[in-house]
This record gives sequence, structure tokens and C-alpha cells, in this order.
Amino acid sequence: MHPAQSVALAVGAVPLLAVVLRRPKGSAWWWLVAAFGVSFVADVAGWLGFAGLVSQVYPVAQAGLFALVLAPASVAVPVIGLTIAAAGASVTWREAAGLDFLLHAVAWGSTAALAWRYLLPGALRTALLVGFGGGLVAWTGFVLGPGWFWWSAYQTTRALAAGWFVAAVWQAQPKEVA
Repeated sequence: MHPAQSVALAVGAVPLLAVVLRRPKGSAWWWLVAAFGVSFVADVAGWLGFAGLVSQVYPVAQAGLFALVLAPASVAVPVIGLTIAAAGASVTWREAAGLDFLLHAVAWGSTAALAWRYLLPGALRTALLVGFGGGLVAWTGFVLGPGWFWWSAYQTTRALAAGWFVAAVWQAQPKEVA
């Protein structure tokens, strides 16, 4: 594994470390960190040689978790359904160009849209907008022109999102110790 890939893999564990150390109030933080953790698990699975499988699964799991935390059920359920439909199309017509892109666009685009709609301006909203909105732009660049530039741009959005998530966790009230 290239050293840059090792760093990118390690960035995925940063949100979990922040929540474990800070222990903010509310179960939503654990669900949010689980959603961020889906990327880390997908990276590890990809590193182990299961990239094809995880690329069809992790966007659905991640977008679903974010939708359930960020939006009311009346919005989250249709978003999850749309993401599952995009994944189904992607798996069913795997050889058709663009369907894997469709899945990522729906999953990451919906996460950014829900963050914009349901979160107040602040570190958490910024983390999701940069990580998933900006990440989608960088990932699209990588799909259209693979190479270190776009891969680095995508990894930069992930690192910035992790940093803003840590800031959001640190701004949250910690648990009171009894």
C-alpha cells in the first residue's frame, strides 16, 4: 500500500476517535460516526481485495444512516428507497457505463442535500457538505480522469470532513460524569 493510501485509510478512523474521546451527549453522534465509519470499513475491504462488492454496498449503508439521523422518517425512507433503487440498477446493469456513478451521486448527493436542509450552519453541516458534496465533485473528476490529482482531491475532502466532524464533536456537550 502506498503511504498516501495508508494516510487516507487512517483518516477514516478519526471521527470514531473523536467520539470515543469526547463522548458527546445523544445517540445521534454514535449513529453519525457509524455512518462515517462505513467509509473506513469499505476502504479496509477494498484494500483486502473486495472493492467491487463494497462499492455497491457502502454508499447505500452510509446514505441510509445519514438519512435516518438527519431527516424525519417521511423524508429519510424515500431517500433510502431511491438509494437502494440506484444500487439495484448499478448491480443489475453493471456493464452499463455510468450506473456506478449514479449510485454514488444519489447517495452522496442526498447526504449533502439533507445536511443543507436539516442542519444549522456549523461544523457538522460543513463536514457533510464538504465530505459528500465536495467529495462527489472530486470523485466525479476521478471517474472522468483517473489519476493522482483527483484521487488526492477526493481524499482531501474526506480529511477536511473528518476535521470538521471532530470540531462538531468538540463543540457538543460531553456526557456528564456521575
